[in-house]
Amino acid sequence: MTEAYSPVGGLTRRNFLKSTGVAAAAVAAGGAGAFAAGGLAQAATYEAGQTEGDGEQIFCGVCRGNCSGTCKLNLHVVDGKIVKTSKRQFNSFPDGRVDRICLRGLSHVYNVYGPNRIQYPMRRVGERGSGEWERITWEEAIKEITDEWKRIQAEYGEQAIAYTRGSGNLGAISGVASPMYNVFFNKINASMIKIARDQANTRGINRVVGNLGDWVLNDPSDFKNAKTLFVWGANITDAQLHDWHFVADAQDAGTKLVVIDPIMTQLAARADLWIPIKPATDAALALSMMYVMVNEDAVNKPFLRDHTCAPFLVRSDTGKFLRMSDLGVEPEVIEVEAGQVSAASSENKGAQVGKAKTVQKIIDHPAVLDADGAVKSLAEAVDPQLNGTYDFNGVPCNTAYDLLLEDIMEYAPEKAQEICDIPAETIVELAHLALDGPCTHRLG
Repeated sequence: MTEAYSPVGGLTRRNFLKSTGVAAAAVAAGGAGAFAAGGLAQAATYEAGQTEGDGEQIFCGVCRGNCSGTCKLNLHVVDGKIVKTSKRQFNSFPDGRVDRICLRGLSHVYNVYGPNRIQYPMRRVGERGSGEWERITWEEAIKEITDEWKRIQAEYGEQAIAYTRGSGNLGAISGVASPMYNVFFNKINASMIKIARDQANTRGINRVVGNLGDWVLNDPSDFKNAKTLFVWGANITDAQLHDWHFVADAQDAGTKLVVIDPIMTQLAARADLWIPIKPATDAALALSMMYVMVNEDAVNKPFLRDHTCAPFLVRSDTGKFLRMSDLGVEPEVIEVEAGQVSAASSENKGAQVGKAKTVQKIIDHPAVLDADGAVKSLAEAVDPQLNGTYDFNGVPCNTAYDLLLEDIMEYAPEKAQEICDIPAETIVELAHLALDGPCTHRLG
């Protein structure tokens, strides 16, 4: 194979082959779980009742299903071939998450050695959908792919090549958590299409309480400590089977299960209260429940004041927070260790100090109304107010909480009933259940 130079990000057919070769080897090694590309990590200890007889060796593995459970597996290997998988102790979950690993997780051996798995490049030779293919070499496949990429980028620009992040297999090798493909596509300046789901909840809650990942709630083993467990659009018995037993344990402990889902799923069939909501109207239901809480003065205002952006003033002209720099106050500059810098910082400038890397964190504080009616920095205000207005050079500013109230007050239970196809009295009941904590919301 010749070294054909590409003007696209320094990509060559040889470099592409090296990159994809490493990826292919890693995926092959990770077929039954997220294994290290360099080989299986042999288990230091064995589970009770398991031996090394008949030449059997047991290695550590992790289930890489799309459920995101990452349950640990034992991989039983004889003569270099995986013969079966079994559950492995999950020390951080002593209450038995892995002791109840699902059958999907135990079936990985069929993925590794299934007769229909893709083992080498194939080119379609018939009409789309005809199932007619021919085997080609890796060199041929790589040349066809890279030649087409070069053609597209030469005609439409480098970023005309796009890849979907998070589709299909969510394993550590080729999925969301792995930087492997991100680095590769960054090298050729390609575009990335984000994972196909609404992440507004994730982004919003993470900004309030810190980065908790995609499912912003306590570990499922905590379900049993809730008085009521709300499940919004999550078909746990099918999509997150490894979490189902936590729901069952919670019900056994007396937790009330409320399932909000248009479909009578297996989970909904086990619920204490099933809410067959009209599809895509969950937000209206949540806002209406908030309406009830506001109307009954059941809002935790100290929490909103101290731990959310509720008291921040918002400019009516830009829709952005009013910052102290808008009022002529220079942003604050502090030096922190690199690992302590938040992604939300206005600007970060690296500074090497000996061997310890520090960065300058520039903080443009949001402006709030204090109890005395004066506009102050959030850092200086004694009692930031949740309600109020301020005129900034002729630009009206309202608190974020007041703006939220404007949205909430449009969704009285009677109005939400028309949108969600849920009786108004049921919406009030749901709001009361959510108030009668502790309460856990599991989002789908």
